[in-house]
Amino acid sequence: MALRILAGGAAQSLVETAKDGFEIEGTFSAVGAMRDKLLAGEPADIVILSRALVEGLAQSGHVVAGTMADVARVATAVAVRARSPARHRRQGRAGGGPERRRRDPLPRSGPGNRRHPLRQGDA
Repeated sequence: MALRILAGGAAQSLVETAKDGFEIEGTFSAVGAMRDKLLAGEPADIVILSRALVEGLAQSGHVVAGTMADVARVATAVAVRARSPARHRRQGRAGGGPERRRRDPLPRSGPGNRRHPLRQGDA
């Protein structure tokens, strides 16, 4: 009989490494999708999800609270890809942000413009 596991994608290598001699039927995807599968009745012997999701499943009686154990910590980071349009927008090189320079073919109107009618006598 196979051990049925629903787990987040990040746990797949952990399960593959630890299966030594066990027959495992694992489904791996986003943790929210795995929670939803369990709630929809998908059979599972073990779930490996974020602690917050497992605690919620324990509170609702879908998993046994006393069996919860942390197996890993996931460090999450974010970065902007080199040559990304978002990076260029931030630096004022492209796109339409407040830092974008106006390249209007027509002169701006107003007394500060030397072609404005109020300044014609000043020239």
